[in-house]
Amino acid sequence: MDSHTRVAGLVSLLAAAALISCGGSGHSSSTSADKGVADADGDVPFEVLKTAIMKANAGDYDEAAEYLELDGPMLEDGFGKAIAPEQTWGRITRGGTVKKIEKVREQYSNQDVSLVYTIHYSNGENLEAHANIRKVNDRWKIRRLNNDNRSF
Repeated sequence: MDSHTRVAGLVSLLAAAALISCGGSGHSSSTSADKGVADADGDVPFEVLKTAIMKANAGDYDEAAEYLELDGPMLEDGFGKAIAPEQTWGRITRGGTVKKIEKVREQYSNQDVSLVYTIHYSNGENLEAHANIRKVNDRWKIRRLNNDNRSF
């Protein structure tokens, strides 16, 4: 066996070992929707949503607002009247009592993502909610937050 054949065999063996050690078989069954599509800064829609809510949970409303597509209200009351951002964040976080946020599912459509997620509160209650997130200037931004039972 010449040295070129040995080197090629060694490279192939190392590549296979690397794939196996990473849990891969050389074929990926996950899609971009499984992992989220990262923006220019590496953010994915769910992480943007989670970060914004947790910033608001800590009372950092200005920092949380940086993750919003639009300045101003994200929610409307049952009569179509806009709710101010501080009130919106207060309702979502229930006064800063968010313990954990979990993604239930996300659906991609071009530059828009529809997210369903669960907020776990410190009192043991959970709330399933929805978010629309859009890519704006290569950044994921929260467009709208809502839930079916209007708990926030």
